[in-house]
Amino acid sequence: STTVSKTDSASSATTPETTSTGTSEAPTSTESTPIPDRTTCSESKTNECRRTPFGKCEVLNGEDQCSCEPPMKRMGKKCKLEKKILVKVTFKVTKKSQTLYSNDDGCPSDEDIKTEIRQILEGKGVHITEISNIKCEGGEVTMDLEIADDGDNKIDENVKEALRNAQPTFGDFNIEGDGIDATLVDQCQNGLSQLGKKLGGLKCERKGNDYVLACDDTRSTYVESVDIEDIQVHMCQDKPCSEYCNVTQNKRCVREKCVCKHGFVPENDICVEACRPNICKNGGTCQPHSEVQFMCICPSKFKGLFCEEENKELHSAKLNIVIVGVVLSALLLLCFVVSASIISRMKKKNNLLAHDSKKGKQSQKPHGYDGPYNANSSASKHRDHTSLKLLLEFLFQHLSSINI
Repeated sequence: STTVSKTDSASSATTPETTSTGTSEAPTSTESTPIPDRTTCSESKTNECRRTPFGKCEVLNGEDQCSCEPPMKRMGKKCKLEKKILVKVTFKVTKKSQTLYSNDDGCPSDEDIKTEIRQILEGKGVHITEISNIKCEGGEVTMDLEIADDGDNKIDENVKEALRNAQPTFGDFNIEGDGIDATLVDQCQNGLSQLGKKLGGLKCERKGNDYVLACDDTRSTYVESVDIEDIQVHMCQDKPCSEYCNVTQNKRCVREKCVCKHGFVPENDICVEACRPNICKNGGTCQPHSEVQFMCICPSKFKGLFCEEENKELHSAKLNIVIVGVVLSALLLLCFVVSASIISRMKKKNNLLAHDSKKGKQSQKPHGYDGPYNANSSASKHRDHTSLKLLLEFLFQHLSSINI
């Protein structure tokens, strides 16, 4: 078998991996007990799926299943790039005289469009397998055509030519000659470039209707080429990191890996400032950091790497402070009320005693009552002092119980 060695990435320091390109095939599925909450494949199943070129393992409905790296499709027990050509087509239509469409915006129905386009292109030898994503607005139609690959490297030009020279349709609309466009959908932009990066930073290149995963000349040198499931894949030898890791591009070498300098993060194979734009949320402030690239300084109400989480602990602490404050305020208010009540009662009693004493002096006679309940007697004064003492003791005990 042949091994594709991963080349250095200019924007990451991941450990090099190898992808086997042998012809070993793995079954599409194995017997396993479904675990609904599981999201990661078992190690044994992952290794089994990776024996198939471009294969991977994923969990579907709780079961480990072999699938393919996009845009590859599983065909039998292999992962292959579908032999089809995607063409995005744009043209304008005009309705024939006295024809009224239900939506009254100059657009025929999707079914009418499909029927007419099939008749036009099939008559020119273009074999359509599927028409999808039809959109029409103001008489301008866009659609995706899936066309069988018959080796024609100019299929997009043939589609444009067929539409441009189309005879009047049998339907309720005509295709205008101006504004016709047909563009091949590049599989490199449809996921094949990402697959190349996983294979060691390989670049995706389109050659006609075929695709090549080629060496990145800035980081590696070409060794040989192999065909893997109808895709040409280059074998590459890594260059020394110092030859391509440019300090002026905010990069540096770490253990022969080209990574971004502190304060910078990778973005499309270049290193950009970590804090431009500000990636912190909820009003957080991004600051470059020498160890973790960047840090988010969060407002007190939020926390997390990007200030994305609400600080519930702070909210709870504030709530506790409010509760304690309310309770203390209620206790203080109660103290004031009780104190005012006691003072008021004492004033009333003193006024009553003074009034009784004055009245007693005015009504006193030489031979008046001089018994044990005489207000001027020592026993009466003792009773008054005892009452005042009991009142003060009651007040002290009440205030002590409140403070406790």
